[in-house]
Amino acid sequence: MNLKEVIQEITEKSGVKAVFGEAYVKDGVTFVPVAKVSIHACGCDSDAQSGGKGRAEAAGRKKKGPCMGVGVKTTPLGYIEVRQGRARFVEIVDRGMLLKGGLILGGLALFFLARLARGK
Repeated sequence: MNLKEVIQEITEKSGVKAVFGEAYVKDGVTFVPVAKVSIHACGCDSDAQSGGKGRAEAAGRKKKGPCMGVGVKTTPLGYIEVRQGRARFVEIVDRGMLLKGGLILGGLALFFLARLARGK
């Protein structure tokens, strides 16, 4: 797969349908899923990293040329609810993340309270 094909596939998979999913209707109410799409890419040229001689070549192996990595992450944010001609956005709350944050804050509070109690 060449770079042009990779970019085309990423564009197709992270377009508007990934951000706004297919709308569906239940009991006369229309729901449109909403997500956030993040694209991360990195690359290197093996020649540029070792002064004109690639790492593979320097180690006596055949040169492989430039490399590239791409990651696409889709995170659900909520949905748009359309009821009786009025639309509203309903946010999805990640309860697991809230629990982790609460545990961290509780642990820090206990730590500092214990330090205060010891007088340090």
